[in-house]
Amino acid sequence: MDDGLNGDFTKVYDGSNLPFNTSYTVKGLISGLPYRFKVQSENINGLSADSEVATIYACLKPGGMEQPHKVATTRTSITIGWPEPLSNGCPITGFSILRDTANNDALSVTVDPETVSNKPSLR
Repeated sequence: MDDGLNGDFTKVYDGSNLPFNTSYTVKGLISGLPYRFKVQSENINGLSADSEVATIYACLKPGGMEQPHKVATTRTSITIGWPEPLSNGCPITGFSILRDTANNDALSVTVDPETVSNKPSLR
């Protein structure tokens, strides 16, 4: 893995004599950094080529999303707002707005992001 700052790769796990162990937990990472990982396997003939590199951020999905509230209404529009959720280590990159069809059914209609892209409060 690298240092989360696009540095050189260093070995963080040696699975010699543990051929059935195919996972490892890396601890002590800094939230929000993009860590790069690659894997090699080994047998009696030596090491394999490196895997493709995977970039994984040390963070969780956003949490604490509260329900939207009414900001304003007209006869043909509704403006909603919401408090920013917990980022859990990585910056929030966007929101999806869902609505129902007004027939008391499930939330299934996704609002087209282009229709809200010029609204600073929805960025």
